[in-house]
Amino acid sequence: MNDFWQLKGEYLKHFKQEWGRTGSWNGMNDEHRPAFLADLYRANLDFFIQELRDKMAQQKLHATVDTWGFADWMSNLKNRPDAFLTTPPDERWGLNWSTDLNFSLAENRGRFIKIMKEQVQSVSPTPVIYMIDHPKPFTAFKMLSDDRQVQVTQFLLDVTEESGAKFMFRGHSENTDGMGTKLRQLIQTECGKRRIYHSNSFMLFALSRSNS
Repeated sequence: MNDFWQLKGEYLKHFKQEWGRTGSWNGMNDEHRPAFLADLYRANLDFFIQELRDKMAQQKLHATVDTWGFADWMSNLKNRPDAFLTTPPDERWGLNWSTDLNFSLAENRGRFIKIMKEQVQSVSPTPVIYMIDHPKPFTAFKMLSDDRQVQVTQFLLDVTEESGAKFMFRGHSENTDGMGTKLRQLIQTECGKRRIYHSNSFMLFALSRSNS
């Protein structure tokens, strides 16, 4: 799986032209052209979504089809998903809210909203759902104090609402020991406001500011 890390010289050059730059999600090669891998992924995902929807329709089943992330090859699809899922802006933008106890949410509020609005607009009208997800950044998040967990969660609820997106908190039961009592109460309260089912055994919480 990691053989490409050993490539050098012309072999590495050809690899990057065909498969894109390592660590890049935009599907472009070093010549700023679509790489083969991006086209392959886009075609496969397009076909998969269409096939899945066709088979569900045949069986008279109804379910949403969501994808994770904002890669160019993902967002530019003929058969668009029902929603794009992703984590809130984080350390990739220098926003270390899940690990840095001194990180100021208030001072960075405008930056959060700017990034989120750009992402929401890039795939509009498909909804965007930001998630504190299992296992990352949930693993780091649960190390925060109860008060800080509540503060961060409430902050993310507010900025996603202002950005025209939705927010979800998801984690598996074996990883909830670090969740504080106040955070659990906040989640219960917010789910109750929206008439959303919550379960302490599986911990799947959709905290959306809208019911749609």
